[in-house]
Amino acid sequence: MSSSPSKRMSLPVAQSVGCWLPNQILPPELCDIVIDFLHADRASLMSCSLVCKSWLPASRLHLWDTLKLAPCNIDGFFILLSYSSTFLPYIQNVEIENAFTKFTHYEKFWTRWDNIIPYFSSRRLDNVSSLRLSKVSWGLLHDMKWSSSILHTFSDVKALHLSNVSFDNNFQVIQFLRSFPRLEDLSMAICFSFVDDELFPNDEDDDLAAMIVDEADGGAVMIGDEILPFGCAADTPLWPSLSTLHFTQGHLFDVFGLNLSSRQEIFLWMAYFLPAPAIRDLVLYSVTTAELESCGRLLHAIGGSIETLTISFLTIFTLASQISEHIDLSCLTSLQSLHFRQVGWEACDCAKLSTAFMLLSQIRSPFIQSLSFSLGVGVLDSLGGDQWESLTQALASPYLSGLQTIKFSIYYHTQAPSEKLYRSRLADCDSKGILHFEFLPAQSSCLFTE
Repeated sequence: MSSSPSKRMSLPVAQSVGCWLPNQILPPELCDIVIDFLHADRASLMSCSLVCKSWLPASRLHLWDTLKLAPCNIDGFFILLSYSSTFLPYIQNVEIENAFTKFTHYEKFWTRWDNIIPYFSSRRLDNVSSLRLSKVSWGLLHDMKWSSSILHTFSDVKALHLSNVSFDNNFQVIQFLRSFPRLEDLSMAICFSFVDDELFPNDEDDDLAAMIVDEADGGAVMIGDEILPFGCAADTPLWPSLSTLHFTQGHLFDVFGLNLSSRQEIFLWMAYFLPAPAIRDLVLYSVTTAELESCGRLLHAIGGSIETLTISFLTIFTLASQISEHIDLSCLTSLQSLHFRQVGWEACDCAKLSTAFMLLSQIRSPFIQSLSFSLGVGVLDSLGGDQWESLTQALASPYLSGLQTIKFSIYYHTQAPSEKLYRSRLADCDSKGILHFEFLPAQSSCLFTE
């Protein structure tokens, strides 16, 4: 148990002992262990940095591990830089948050950013490995000098996380992503720009074939009025070390207010642009009917290396026949974990669960060990005997004989249901000790931010 430095009891020291120097008593390895243990205690870390000079680097490593820049602290950070920039080499993670707001506020924030760039450029943030952008409108920055400074400063990061980042179009998204050639971890919850505070999604389903240009000659993808080649020079492959790819989702308005169906252009681009299969962890949240074909192409292109797949389908009216036409999990020959999210929440969504059963029957990986579902209690309660039988048969597949965990995360509104009935429906799995249930109170946001 750690305590605040100001509350620690001071013990009397004999006069003959003289000045107490910790590096004379504790070996460096033990000092590092103590400081690492205090990584989340900023007050104690600041005290450690003042103990002696040899403790300063290890303390700073944790104190400056993550730099968070937002409108509320951007001025203070600039003042700190004006006095000293010796802490910059310790920064490993940078988070920039600038909530969607009026353009004048945006301009003020990024003008201050422009003042900071010379300090970054002189030190070259060589140790920064992760960049997170949250609630940033890249559409406003795209044609300004600040955008190029961000891309240049953080071009070497290995992890990029976009949370509710607004773009004008998918061509802009792809140009942005190509600015980070060393990515190993990419997570995207993107949306598209506001126009006079109103959203104008394009409900037209683009013909996927019309997006492909000269496929026989290496191919290109038509995005808007732009033609972007699928591939690039052989000596500069796109993200050769990318192992984690997450298409996540943000808040409520990202799902129903914005045109997520246009992600099909990004799926298609990645299906042709990514190198030989290397992605081990793939998340595909809220796949729409319009995205099914391009999503299927992406799975086919990178499926051989995927070990963990998390998937959910947004549109209630997406039929199992439509999904089975484009989505084929048999190509995921290395799959170890499969997670179905947002399977359904009310009785009318039970067709979504039937779709999950159908996808289970496609599995051909001999390595799968974990399977999970998240859904509302109304879905399970509405299942008939024949549907439970379909699930039992799907789980009896020889390819699923190695399952070690089957987990149901069930959301309820008023009272947690009893799991006894559910266990009786899946008696074979229950007898193996691999069946687990988790009951969670349904909140207004659980459907969208799970």
